[in-house]
Amino acid sequence: MNGHAACSSCCSKLAHICPSCSLPCGYIHCLAIENVLELAKISCKNMKYGCKETVSYSKKCGHEKSCIYATRSCPVLGCSFVSSSNQLYSHLSSIHAGDVKHFEYDCKIPVSFTASKKFVVLQEKKEGVVFILNNALQIMGNVIMVSCIRPSSKGGYFYELSANSKGNSLIFRSFTPSFRSRVDNPPSLRFLLVPGGFSVLGRRLPWISANGVKVHPPLITQSSNG
Repeated sequence: MNGHAACSSCCSKLAHICPSCSLPCGYIHCLAIENVLELAKISCKNMKYGCKETVSYSKKCGHEKSCIYATRSCPVLGCSFVSSSNQLYSHLSSIHAGDVKHFEYDCKIPVSFTASKKFVVLQEKKEGVVFILNNALQIMGNVIMVSCIRPSSKGGYFYELSANSKGNSLIFRSFTPSFRSRVDNPPSLRFLLVPGGFSVLGRRLPWISANGVKVHPPLITQSSNG
């Protein structure tokens, strides 16, 4: 009760009465042991990916959730590569150059794909940041959104989606959610709904042209690590 330490076998022999203060003892927080654990420093589990942080036991979980070196998975189908964000960006540039569509910030890029195709991998040319243009076929049409594969602690990117058809335009602006890997059906309220009867460039669905995909530079200062 007062933070006095006693092992479980001793508690049973002492009829669960603390020998130091005579108060009942049981399976409760032990302040002495907790203080010892707080003094101990533990390396982050992402140490092999470049993280040099050492944190107290109680802060380990929180740090690893926001660690910029937390692992990310390659979004290309059939690839099992897992590493930190920067290493993933280099991997995509060198190994999967033909599987991604490259773009520059503040520049609209045309992206066309069949309605049944679930995603397109986008990679920014200078920083190498990876985005996923998700497409999900629903009853009312196609739900399109953009997500980013990078640490959530770095914040999101502002982006714009647009689709044009015979003088009609659909425009959607939002911020990218961040994920550790590609998610085919990401849970989000941020999406552009392209109605099933929407005609694009003279072609009706199953073709969709997100002919105004524009991602803006980050609003938060970027770190060169992670």
